[in-house]
Amino acid sequence: MVMKWIDTASQERGIGSAETLYHHPTGVYPLPAAGLITGQAYTMPHLGWGENVNFYERSEQKYEPLQTGISDFLTKHYTNPVATENYFPTPINMLAQPDNLRAEQWNELIRDFPLTSIQEDKLNNRWRHKRGSAIHYPDWVKEHLKNLGKTPREYTDALLLTKQGMLAGEADQRHPFGESVDVHEWLHIIDSAAGGDRRMSDIMADYMDEKPPDSGGWTEKALYNRWMNDPETKHLDMEDSTDVSPHSGRNNPREGFGKFLARAFRDPKYNLRNYDNEYKLLPHEIFARAGASTIKPYGQDEGFTQGLFQDLDKGFANSLATFLNN
Repeated sequence: MVMKWIDTASQERGIGSAETLYHHPTGVYPLPAAGLITGQAYTMPHLGWGENVNFYERSEQKYEPLQTGISDFLTKHYTNPVATENYFPTPINMLAQPDNLRAEQWNELIRDFPLTSIQEDKLNNRWRHKRGSAIHYPDWVKEHLKNLGKTPREYTDALLLTKQGMLAGEADQRHPFGESVDVHEWLHIIDSAAGGDRRMSDIMADYMDEKPPDSGGWTEKALYNRWMNDPETKHLDMEDSTDVSPHSGRNNPREGFGKFLARAFRDPKYNLRNYDNEYKLLPHEIFARAGASTIKPYGQDEGFTQGLFQDLDKGFANSLATFLNN
């Protein structure tokens, strides 16, 4: 059962000051105190997040920088307006690890979601805490999970930030503006949702397992041409449904995403810097790291050639806006 957050005057309840309350089908309740686990979902429409964005345990406070970062990037490049409620293409559960929640409480809270806050570090033969996690299931996978008897929490999109991720987002001497963990995880959602039945980054990566079109190998141009002629990317050939102005050109996400992915995959500096880092060379990690460093270029240096996406950032912004508006 989802709660809707509202502001209401406590005078109506005979109390002398304004309070933050839950409005729930069964009644009106005070917002849970920090550290109190409710396990209840609630929406925050007054902050711009739509009815499809569910928060848990006051996590909305931790996602304000994400909202601002996306908005600032789209505004900077004069894209068609995108309402905050459209930043996520499908319903999603948003979680952020409370500062004063013990590890066992946190694990209990997230166990019903398709996320984990730890991952195997094969290089050092240990398990380590993740900074964040995100999942988007294609429709066919969601339907399969439903048929298996999974609960909505288990097949609904989800985004998670851990304490480590939120600390990384804070400014320090090495990163005066903090790292873009939230944007990085959001881009994993976009990568999966925009790809259709599988990630855009996986589609692009699979081309390099094919025979190159000529002796030049899989150059940036060759990858882009293959992408533009692949029936699997045709669904991204779209107009922005919010753009009612007459114009001769098209803002085509198929072109914008294709150029951006091809450039990221063929950057020699990134590939050389991470030649021994299997994780950072995963297709979805390349896309998320390239995208995050473009949306927040003043954040962490992800290792790409300086200025690599300078001529593509506007096209990338327009592609995001068009996709999110459709």
